[in-house]
Amino acid sequence: MKRTVDETASRFDEQSAEYDETRPERTVATANRVVERALAATDGSETALDIGTGTGAVALGLAGEVGQVYAVDISDGMLDQARAKANERGVETVTFGHGTFRDPGGTLDLPGTVDLVVSSFAMHHLDDGEKADAIETIRGLLADGGRFVLGDVIVFEAANRSVEYYSPEVDDPATVEYLADTLESRGFAVDTEQVGPMAGVVEGRLPDTL
Repeated sequence: MKRTVDETASRFDEQSAEYDETRPERTVATANRVVERALAATDGSETALDIGTGTGAVALGLAGEVGQVYAVDISDGMLDQARAKANERGVETVTFGHGTFRDPGGTLDLPGTVDLVVSSFAMHHLDDGEKADAIETIRGLLADGGRFVLGDVIVFEAANRSVEYYSPEVDDPATVEYLADTLESRGFAVDTEQVGPMAGVVEGRLPDTL
C-alpha cells in the first residue's frame, strides 16, 4: 500500500536538510535537462509553475530567465530549504508555497493561467490514474501554447525496469508510452528524452489556439 500524502510529506521533511547532498547524479542530470528544455522556448516574460519543487532546484534554475515562478511542494522541510537557497542567492521572482498535483495552487494565489508547468521527480509518487488526473489539471492551468516539462523516474524499456532506481513501496513509475499517450489524448504534442536508466524528460506543448 502506497504512503499517504501526509506520510510522504513527513518522509521528505526528515530528508530535507541532507537532500541536496544525497541526490543521485541521474536525478541532478534529469532536473538540469528539465530546466534546459523549459528555457529553450522562452522569451523571458513567462509565468511558470513548479509542482513538487523540493529544495527548489528547477524553480531557482528558471529564476531570472522567466518573468515569475510559483513553486509548490507538500513538504514544509523542503520548502524551508528552497526559501533559504532563494534568500542566499537574492532571488525575488520565485514564490514558494504548499501545493499538490491535485491542488497546484495550494496556498498560493496563482494567476488564471500559466505559460509553463515543470515538475522534477515528484509525479512518480502517483499511480497511473492519479497521473492522468494531474495531467488533466495541468492542462487546465496552461495558456494556449503552454508547455509541460516533466523529469522523472520513467520506464523506457520494460526489460530494464529495476528497483535499483526506485522503491516500489513508495514509487510508481510510469512507462514513457503511458505518459506520452496520456498527454497526447489531452491535446499535447509530445517529445521524450531518456537521460539515464529509468530517468528521462517528457515535454508536452499545447497548440497556440485551442
